[in-house]
Amino acid sequence: MAQNYQKVGWKDHVVDTKTGVVLQQGTPVSESNLNKMDDGIVLAHEKIEGANRQVQKISHGLQLINADVNAPVSLQMEGHTLIPLQNTELQNGNFYILADKKTTITVNNTAFRGVTKFTGVAGKPSTITRYMDFENKVPGSMLENPHKALYRFNSVIATPSQFTNEITATGVASYDRLKTEDGSLMGLGTSNIGEIPQCELEWNIVEDIERYMGRIPRNTLAEKIQWIRDNISNISCEVKAHAGGKVVTLNVWHPETSSYSNTLVTQSNTEATLMNYGLAETALRIDPSGIVRFIVYGVASDGTNSILNIDFARCRYTLKPVATLHAPRLPLYEVSKEHFDAALVTWNEEEIIRRYPSVEGVQHIQNPYIIAEGENLLPPFSEWSALNSAATVLEPYKVELNATAAYAHSYSPTRLVVPGATLTLSGEVDNAAGYYTLEIFDKAGNSIGAYSVPQGPVKLPANVYSARVRFTNGATIAKMVFSNVMLTYASTQKPFVPRNPSYLFIEEKLGAIGSTKDIVYEQDNKMYIRKMIEKDYVADGSLAWIYRPSESGSNYKTFAGPIAYTANALAAIFTKYNGVLLKYTSANITLSGPDIGYVNNIKELKVTVSNTESGFAETYSPQVDEMRAYFNGWKVKTADANNKPTAWVSLVDGTDAPTQTLAYVAANKAAGYIPYKVSYTLANPVTLEVKTDGAFSVNGITEIEVGSGVIIREKINKAYLFTGSGNYEVGNITTSKDYWTKNRIGKVIAVYKGAQLDKAWFTQIPDDNASYGANRLKIKVENFDATAEYFVTYITLDRTQFTANPVVATATFANNIRTALDDNIKVTEDNKKEISVATLQIYEILKRIKAGGL
Repeated sequence: MAQNYQKVGWKDHVVDTKTGVVLQQGTPVSESNLNKMDDGIVLAHEKIEGANRQVQKISHGLQLINADVNAPVSLQMEGHTLIPLQNTELQNGNFYILADKKTTITVNNTAFRGVTKFTGVAGKPSTITRYMDFENKVPGSMLENPHKALYRFNSVIATPSQFTNEITATGVASYDRLKTEDGSLMGLGTSNIGEIPQCELEWNIVEDIERYMGRIPRNTLAEKIQWIRDNISNISCEVKAHAGGKVVTLNVWHPETSSYSNTLVTQSNTEATLMNYGLAETALRIDPSGIVRFIVYGVASDGTNSILNIDFARCRYTLKPVATLHAPRLPLYEVSKEHFDAALVTWNEEEIIRRYPSVEGVQHIQNPYIIAEGENLLPPFSEWSALNSAATVLEPYKVELNATAAYAHSYSPTRLVVPGATLTLSGEVDNAAGYYTLEIFDKAGNSIGAYSVPQGPVKLPANVYSARVRFTNGATIAKMVFSNVMLTYASTQKPFVPRNPSYLFIEEKLGAIGSTKDIVYEQDNKMYIRKMIEKDYVADGSLAWIYRPSESGSNYKTFAGPIAYTANALAAIFTKYNGVLLKYTSANITLSGPDIGYVNNIKELKVTVSNTESGFAETYSPQVDEMRAYFNGWKVKTADANNKPTAWVSLVDGTDAPTQTLAYVAANKAAGYIPYKVSYTLANPVTLEVKTDGAFSVNGITEIEVGSGVIIREKINKAYLFTGSGNYEVGNITTSKDYWTKNRIGKVIAVYKGAQLDKAWFTQIPDDNASYGANRLKIKVENFDATAEYFVTYITLDRTQFTANPVVATATFANNIRTALDDNIKVTEDNKKEISVATLQIYEILKRIKAGGL
């Protein structure tokens, strides 16, 4: 449908009555002009009486919705569940996707690498190899990438503690040039006699494994390092470099002897050449902080420039077949035939990763959200991330720049944008020398270009990921005022409006088992869930377990426990403490071996456990507390002459229980233990109202962000006053955990004082690595009310431990003025009804309080 009617601008035909000279040429009554009028009437009719509603599919990430009128949106979303399978036996004939570009797995002697799909193999992945590199590395930060590269010029080869200079994000000596094999060389050079250009590569292997592979089943860093020594077959560092035809050396640091190895890898080619330094199982060289440190260096300068050029650096490690990581994270999933056929055909690698991201253990969609951005994407100047020190905010969208130097830049926060869309930047400045620019970046943070566009459209390229706006005085040193800046998805400039995003946050889990899915939907201005799946029921030592000897067999026992709802026995998901997906049976008679799960329609679950794993003797009948001990993470260590357990060890790391009594192990979980969990389909679906915050609407071309992992109005327990700073803070890791949020912050949405939005709070920009997450909260002392209750809404940083991505949802909205008006009237009526009901309830409460003499 057309969005704008172009006026003709009719003019009279004016002739001088005395001279006959045509003073003004009139607009001709022509087919073209009359059809413009006709089109305008049709457009107006369509906007008022046209198609009632439009339905658009939306899913995880950014997308655009094109709506003709301002209208509220009705949402429907399906559940989604992901189950990593790296510890699980794969089945011949099932369909699988591996969605990790840096990992290779081997199943039944067949290797699968990167983002790929496969079928026709059976068995547990036997070996897993993963590459570590510097993709997405931000200097000074460990959040995005835990590895590090540092440099030094010295007359001797520096020890690790002597490397204090980290390479930069961009430039000659940068991560930008080091992260990929693309011919762009990270360069170091010195002409000082005797100095050697040196680069240290720090690979944090403990952190890499736990971020991308799963939890190391140990509880201290030293124990985790030992686990790595026992369960990794090799580590290899690869560097592609040259020193202009002189010798380049690659070596490894021995933390055991505080020296470098006597074994060197060298080459002296004139072009960048691949060098590989391998460490066998017996010499993994992991230091007490979990880091393997390699060094690459050139030769000493003789007074001419001694160079060290590195195209890329990466390190790989291989897990042994016996290695089992708990809470697996490798994105290896069983998928439907439909998704298998679409993968790498209609879905590219990025689409596969979006649908099948890494998650820790079984994850469902948890706490989904929608954020809609309309006619202005830019926040007021008071919220810009980097205002120049010479800039003073006069009004939210008005700032005075009293520059004392040329090019006194200020920057808006960097935000994600939609590739291929058209953005229009506009703004006012009272000095012709002042101007705005739009800067755009790819996913790696590389600048694509800067556009000086005080007004006018910019077509975004396909590889764009984010953008920010700058204003500056340019080369002129003068006082000037910038105001009414706008960035909007449009091909023409629009009248100024302030940023006014709308949002919908939903506090609920949405799961799926096969084709059975939870559905959240809107009805009568409320959100409901049609609950089909009971999710993440914890089967630990708190349950009243029953031993089923008649359903047990050779070398395994069957245990039964209660569940919350009557189940539909056709489908369920069981995972044990080490992340293994149990085989599921829908018939009680097929509990024919260990690691099988079952739910029935009398509110009961059953699991089979091998005697080797539990430690129970073949002929022994365990008692309730002994079964509770197993499901709390304890295995029988020793038993008496009657096979009754007398001592217990942890299923996580094999250590002795701290208190060797049955009462203790029956009541306390082993450190680091993750209980069995079961998700199952309900015999009868349940419809429940869900907790929500906000509502979202569309207007014109509207950007929609669909995501999950939002924490809604979490109460701030304490704020820490940093003496001398003038600020209270929440989430500073130098304070005790009492002053942190419950989850690490990925992105702050809003802070509330009671029920009211409080804009006095701000975040630490740029972050300084002292935050519990990617950022933390601050408020000036004079704005903090010690008697008030504060709440914060934020998106959690650790999404892999919290949620899967929403992939199937629809947005329904009015497509004409009349229907939009009807929808808004309905919303208003519903709100008035809810307010009146709440008012009556408050009135009744007050009456009862008064009657009670309070």
